[in-house]
Amino acid sequence: IPEAEIIGFASGNPIPNKAFAMAVPEIHIVMKASSAVLLSRLGSRYKRDGVVSYQPDDKELQKGAVRQCTDLLVTAGFKFRRCAFGSDDPKVCLLVPPSLGFCTESVAIEFFVNSDMPLHTETIISECKIQDARAESLILLVRRWA
Repeated sequence: IPEAEIIGFASGNPIPNKAFAMAVPEIHIVMKASSAVLLSRLGSRYKRDGVVSYQPDDKELQKGAVRQCTDLLVTAGFKFRRCAFGSDDPKVCLLVPPSLGFCTESVAIEFFVNSDMPLHTETIISECKIQDARAESLILLVRRWA
């Protein structure tokens, strides 16, 4: 989607402890696009004879966009791990294999569409680190065990 903005957040080093990094990915990718753009680019399921026959709400568009982007990413070589479409912020967890050339080891990421949750999480971690440098490690530990 050329009109989309892609934002990435990393809240730790996902490589050293693979088991934890796979269970709770520390890399979050967010695609931001307006509902109109999502509907025009990914809304073929809502059209009949080229005309929108059903107007989905923003949550339905968000989930549909996550699903369709996941299909595209898996086709490109990413590995599907799990999804969370029932949550307030639908997301999918994907594995980036070394064969794609981004890293030497597999890395887990979470992919969102139009979600502010990763930004809020990163903001909280950053603000807590200002108060106490140990806060980031504690927050990441709690996230892994939650």
